[in-house]
Amino acid sequence: MPERESEQKLDTRLQAVPIPGDLLRRLRGITVLTDEELDHRLRSVPTPRGLVERIRRVVADEETDRQLRDVPPRPQVVARARVIPMRRRRSAVGRLALAASMLIALGAGYFSALGGLLSIFRPTPRDPISVVFIDEGPLEIISPTDNTVTIVPTPGVDHLAVTPDGSISREPEFVLIQTIQSLDPGPAGELFQEIGTVWRPTDNWLLLRWGVLGYSYHETEVLPDLRTTTVPMARGIKAPLARGFDREFLYSRGINPPVLVASDGSSRSINAPLATDTSSLDLARRLIAEGRLPHPEQVHAEHFVAAMDYQYAPAKPGSLAIRTAAGASVFSPGAAGLVQIGVKAGVPDKRTLPATDLIVVLDTSNSMNWEGKLDAARRGLEGFVKHLGPDDRFSLIVFNDEVFHVVDEAGPDDAEEIVGLLEHLRARGGANLGSALQLALSAAFGNSSESQPARRLVLITDSVSALSRDESRAIEGMLRETALANFRFDVFDLSSEREPAGALVSLTAPSDGLVRSVRTADQVCWSLVETLTGDSSLVASEARLHVQFNPKAVAAYRLIGHEATDLGGLLPASVESDLRVGQEATALFEVWLYPNDENDVATVRLQWTEPESGQSRSAPEQRISRIQFATSFDGAPICLQAAAIAAEMGEILRQSFNFSVPSQNVYLFRPKPRSLDEVLTATRRVNRQLAERADFQRFVSLVERASRISTERRASLARAGARGIIRGRWRESRD
Repeated sequence: MPERESEQKLDTRLQAVPIPGDLLRRLRGITVLTDEELDHRLRSVPTPRGLVERIRRVVADEETDRQLRDVPPRPQVVARARVIPMRRRRSAVGRLALAASMLIALGAGYFSALGGLLSIFRPTPRDPISVVFIDEGPLEIISPTDNTVTIVPTPGVDHLAVTPDGSISREPEFVLIQTIQSLDPGPAGELFQEIGTVWRPTDNWLLLRWGVLGYSYHETEVLPDLRTTTVPMARGIKAPLARGFDREFLYSRGINPPVLVASDGSSRSINAPLATDTSSLDLARRLIAEGRLPHPEQVHAEHFVAAMDYQYAPAKPGSLAIRTAAGASVFSPGAAGLVQIGVKAGVPDKRTLPATDLIVVLDTSNSMNWEGKLDAARRGLEGFVKHLGPDDRFSLIVFNDEVFHVVDEAGPDDAEEIVGLLEHLRARGGANLGSALQLALSAAFGNSSESQPARRLVLITDSVSALSRDESRAIEGMLRETALANFRFDVFDLSSEREPAGALVSLTAPSDGLVRSVRTADQVCWSLVETLTGDSSLVASEARLHVQFNPKAVAAYRLIGHEATDLGGLLPASVESDLRVGQEATALFEVWLYPNDENDVATVRLQWTEPESGQSRSAPEQRISRIQFATSFDGAPICLQAAAIAAEMGEILRQSFNFSVPSQNVYLFRPKPRSLDEVLTATRRVNRQLAERADFQRFVSLVERASRISTERRASLARAGARGIIRGRWRESRD
């Protein structure tokens, strides 16, 4: 049946279905319902069982969701969330292969097109004249053209030849073959020759026209050696990913803020670096002597703290010991306390060389002024004289244009006088190295001591270029003739070269000496100590100091110094340190305590690796209690007074802030004063024993000279304000 007919039959059947009688009435009744009737009918619909209970549970879940949203995320989750997902990239090898193939294809097409253009203008060379030599029979010359080659005999010269029958015949000798000049090229050939001679697109037309300008190099001249640039050093510690640490303040102002202990459990401990470097203070000394102050970014407060001699109680030989002190902060208006944690390395009981006569020849020529070389040598010698034993003797010869024997066989009791002499050394003039070494050798072998101690001669210089070849040979000869079993000549090279100069190696070879490359005052000091004792100066390697603060007693703490540089933020400096014989290292903290009866403030742990055995060792755990805190600066331990004054000078030069912590989630900051008047006032309040020490008096004189130099504070750091954790985020309000 067709589809259309079936649809008609279906419509007919549907139209024939009878309509119920009350359908129209019910439909009309729906349209006239009022709102009350509609609501009544809707309410009369039965509610499914359990619907009300499920709705109530949904409302309760919303309160749970709100509470979950207020829970702070873990730092590890935040750190992972900040990692931007990278889209899937192609393999590096595949991309490199694709780029190489495209480059080869483009290059081949380019050079093919260029070669085709050049081939149009390239003249076609003529075929060369071919010469055929025939071994048998008379000599014949075959050429494409006739009469192009003629044989010219030399007149008056005969050649003797032996015939088969043994007789001698004279024959003319042909000594020259002359080629007749080929035909001259036509007009087209001349054009191609001129194009090939004149048109050279790859030549530099400026050089062809004007010649080579500039300095002309001669074969007799010697080019200077290339010097490698130094990579910026990573400084500071890595900023912790803790809620209580305000990273925004550190990155915007370059100063470590207080760490709020109550905000996060990970904020309660820190691996404190053990600073022994003093390069920042050494730079400040040089600039202040020139009437300038260092730039704030050149100042590191931890270097000022490390430069002081705290005279901690000695440790056991071959081990490390923890030394602590605590008191009130005289410079902070926010009722902060200071906690000083020091580490002392022990001195061995025995050494390989019981007694040594050491003669140091120090270069004080003009070249030692560059890059602070003389200052590094002077500071290294100042630290070295503290390690002289009772049977050691120390002599010092300085030279520039002239030679001076300034110290002769001094002992450990003369250390302060030696330091005073070193302070007056200045670099000037040339370098009379030959006379200085001759005087030093005479002094080394002129001693007629019955004990015959070990003799050591050390040259500290940055170059031996002033030593002529004849003088060098003479010095080498003297060393060979006077070389004994207990004598050695070493050279400490202060130059920036990686490899020692050949002249230095040849000077030390006769006595089996060493050439040491030194850069800093610490390297000079410990190299001299190893030369004096004959032993390694390293006591502990990879020393790590861990401090755990008690959240019930400490509201906040702040590590003074150790701010990360730009490079340090990406590649932070290691918190592990190497400590040498008798060396001291100090970490200084500002702390804010709760006004309660909790006694334990912090716990200190120290671990290190023994250099010889490689075994891990640790010092006894030490506790810092509230009763250790001195109530005033005048009654604080001597070591804490020295550390506070040194740190405050560094903080002012770095343009740091005074901090206070009014509550557990808020801290206030205010710029430190520009002048050093408060530091000078504090130097007059220190303990009498500290005030009479020569090293402290030299530091006070440095503060006095710096206080006379005015400084301007950066506008970005001249504002005060408050920062706190509000709704899970650090926020700031300014005065």
